[in-house]
Amino acid sequence: MDLSNYTNPYYDQAVELAKNGQLRDAAKLYRKAVEDPDCPPELQIEAIVKVINDYCEEGKIDLAEAYLLRLDAYELNNYQLGKKYNQKASIADHKGENDKRNRLVEQAILHCEQFAECKNELASAYMRKSNFAPLLEKRELLLKAIDLVKENDDYPRLASYMSKLGITYTDDYDRGMEWLSKALDLASTKPIRWEVYLARVRSWKAFFHLRFNEYHKAIDLCLQIEQLFQREGNNLPALIRPYNYMYLGGAYEMIGDYYESLVYNNKALIFSEKLGIKASMAMCAGGLSEAYAAIGKTQLSIKYALLSFEFFKQADENWDKNVEYSYLHGTYMTLGTAYLKVDRQKAIYYYEKSIAALGDKAVKAGDPSYISLLRGLTGLNPDQKGIDYAQKALDLKQPGSHRVYFPMGLVYMQMQQHDKAIDALEKALNYLRKQPGTIDIHDPNSILDLSDMKEGLDTLLKLGEAYYRRYEAYSGERDLAQALAVFSLSYQLMALLRRGIDTKSVVFHNDLLSAGYTFYIKAILANRVVDYDQIILVFDACKGSVLHQSIIAKEAQEKYSALPMVIKEKELQDELVEIENKLERLQDGPEKKQQHNLFFDKRMAYKAFVADLEVAHPEYLESKYELSVPSLTDIQAQLKENKKLLNYLIGEQSILILFIDEQEVVLRELAKPEHFEEDVLDCFNAIRLLDQKLFEQKARSLYQLLISPVGDLIYSIFEEDDIYDLTIIPHGVLTKLPFEALFEKQVAGKPDYLLNHFDVSYHYSFSLIDKAYKLQDLEATAEFLGVAPVYDSLSRAEIDGLFNGKRSGEEDLIWKPLPYSKNEVESIAGLFKVAGDSSCLYLKEEANKQNLLRNLGDFKYIHMAAHFHQHDIPQRSGLVLSDDFLFVNEAYTLDLNAELVVLSACESGIGELSNSEGLMAISRALLYAGARHIVSTLFQVEDQSASEIMQLFYQEVLQGNSIKRSLNNAKREYTRSHGVLNSSCAAFTLIG
Repeated sequence: MDLSNYTNPYYDQAVELAKNGQLRDAAKLYRKAVEDPDCPPELQIEAIVKVINDYCEEGKIDLAEAYLLRLDAYELNNYQLGKKYNQKASIADHKGENDKRNRLVEQAILHCEQFAECKNELASAYMRKSNFAPLLEKRELLLKAIDLVKENDDYPRLASYMSKLGITYTDDYDRGMEWLSKALDLASTKPIRWEVYLARVRSWKAFFHLRFNEYHKAIDLCLQIEQLFQREGNNLPALIRPYNYMYLGGAYEMIGDYYESLVYNNKALIFSEKLGIKASMAMCAGGLSEAYAAIGKTQLSIKYALLSFEFFKQADENWDKNVEYSYLHGTYMTLGTAYLKVDRQKAIYYYEKSIAALGDKAVKAGDPSYISLLRGLTGLNPDQKGIDYAQKALDLKQPGSHRVYFPMGLVYMQMQQHDKAIDALEKALNYLRKQPGTIDIHDPNSILDLSDMKEGLDTLLKLGEAYYRRYEAYSGERDLAQALAVFSLSYQLMALLRRGIDTKSVVFHNDLLSAGYTFYIKAILANRVVDYDQIILVFDACKGSVLHQSIIAKEAQEKYSALPMVIKEKELQDELVEIENKLERLQDGPEKKQQHNLFFDKRMAYKAFVADLEVAHPEYLESKYELSVPSLTDIQAQLKENKKLLNYLIGEQSILILFIDEQEVVLRELAKPEHFEEDVLDCFNAIRLLDQKLFEQKARSLYQLLISPVGDLIYSIFEEDDIYDLTIIPHGVLTKLPFEALFEKQVAGKPDYLLNHFDVSYHYSFSLIDKAYKLQDLEATAEFLGVAPVYDSLSRAEIDGLFNGKRSGEEDLIWKPLPYSKNEVESIAGLFKVAGDSSCLYLKEEANKQNLLRNLGDFKYIHMAAHFHQHDIPQRSGLVLSDDFLFVNEAYTLDLNAELVVLSACESGIGELSNSEGLMAISRALLYAGARHIVSTLFQVEDQSASEIMQLFYQEVLQGNSIKRSLNNAKREYTRSHGVLNSSCAAFTLIG
């Protein structure tokens, strides 16, 4: 339609602004043109259409509908009617009303095909119909749309349609990339260089890379889009943003950076909720569900999967009859993934419903989602049925079909068909190469050829296990050599992976290492010459490596603290911790969304800053990753005077115990009992709940399992009255077990606890023990600090007043008075005074957060007698002070010079259990913050008992005994005087 004969100052200026890409400013003027009584009706109609389009892209669908109704007041020509149909279809699409959208699109096509002046609108209708058409028809429709806009030289839409055509080529990567590259080139040219089209094309190209498992390429494009929004956000369609965050979330999940995935998916959900787009909200919730499933947070995964389903149903009242399969099948697939680890039958049920929702045409066309479903069903059926599912995917010969080789290999392993397992896993590994070919497992540089390090690591671990299992079955030396080569490659790959993903994500990967690495260690043992230095490396890879890495990074900050950028990095880190702590304490609601947006923006700024820092100071980057693991010689040099060390590693089927003393190193393998984890937790709970009968039963059986197999080693040349030094490095659930409470027999009618023969302490890894051994003298300026909030009897209102609303949302949370805590710290301070040492006390209201944060770094001995609040959300757990909490995450930001920190508080040593990092408790944070020894508790402790034990402990310390000997002597003396090692006594454990 020729509008050149009409003019209006608002409309004309809006057109010029739009040509320059200033879309938001143009939209304001289009709205003024609509309201201008002097504006010609023809221009008002065009302005209304522009405003509708703008509101749709901003997600303001209610306003878009209001302007759509205004068109009813005008007599529309054929061209304008075509636009109206398309606009109605667009609104229905945004609202998730898919049946209504489909009808309107058909109506638009039927109308526009009749009139030559409607070519542009016909192209729009073809494009919209392509969104829900079968694959071949989708391509035909987009080609028609492309031809129509070419005729009119409509280059912006041409770039958009080309990119949409490109992503349909899920069966032809080169053809798809050809169209996408053309679109990107076109969108980048000056005549049409509106950033909106550049963002759209990049978004579709990122989606295409995701479909072909090119996750890093997708991430790069999505980050470019985010930069566009940072620069031109006011003029870009808001609807692109949540999808961009979703793509980033999906890509980060697939490369194994699960924490980053959660951050982006959360941001996507918040953005989608702001726009009110239910279909987008459903997909975002689905992304969160899948990320939580990957890290084993099953309940959260199910929660968000069900939420995704609910959003989907809200978006479309005819959801169960919908011909638009993509949302429906995706929602079923998300539910299936959520139930994978807890309910196999439910997972299979939802996967099968998802396949049914895909429909025959999508299945036959090899839709990538169908491949993913077959992959999941392969893993869920560890028998011939699983192999059949894998073969279905392979028979399709589609991009992504190769991803079934990995679960296929696992099924063959369970079927004990070793040759087929190795063949499948080798194919899985080779398909991960960036270029066609095979991975040379004997070449360390071959890992640089992997396109996906996370999946590469998973595959290498299982391939190494498969080779070792075949070696066990047939004693083939070549298989043993292959197993060792593959495991060595996996070790090097893990080191690379740690550098590329968030620290919290590394924890998730390390948690899975022990299952494969027990086979690695067995392979080393089976070799003609046993390399114990390599065994030590493998043990340390499975334990405490993230804490070790974090401490190394902290030391690098201190080493380069003169650099302004390093100082700024530390400030930004502390700021992020503070925001994240607040975020985790908030309940769901507007304030939490606002805080998450703040956290997201600050985190993005921090990551950009760190990238610049590492380019500017590469020497600092290298220093952050200078990890070293001690050799056997190094460790044995520290084990003088009959010190002994036990390091446990729990695999899927076996328990490995590595014993080291000054003269000897021995590795023993035990069969892992079927209910091993349950037995350890039963023992833990028996002590906690004062069930003496159950405790004695479990303590005996666990002694037989964990101590007796190495009894000849730890008791060698042992005199009856000797007390020797024993350090234990537990693993997984064993971090909840007080080994000193275990016993084999009774003497004089009383249990003969391990405590009676050993001074027991615990640590996280060989590396951290070695690091502690080499520490310099402390710089503390004072001796003893005692902290006791006491908590006199307070009313509920008084407690609320003290905490100023910081009570973490627990309505019934009331802390009982701890009268003996005051006596405890005053008595200990008295002991230091008698010894001629200085002491300081913070009692009652002085035991506040400000005093602690300001002065903790000054003291050599820090003793806190208080309540410890355990919360289901780990970040809400913390030490209860007089006015606030010292949260776990905040403890990481402390700067301590303490030889000892004692947390004389109930369950202060308990936290979220990580298989590799142990209990993620405040004690771990204090070790990172600089404390050399930490005494904390595994159970609730009675106020008076804790006071008695701690006074005995400090008497020993001030007599010149080591902290380790002092704590164990105090526990032995308390046990003798009370006749039994009760829960209060067993609770206190020493790290360091």
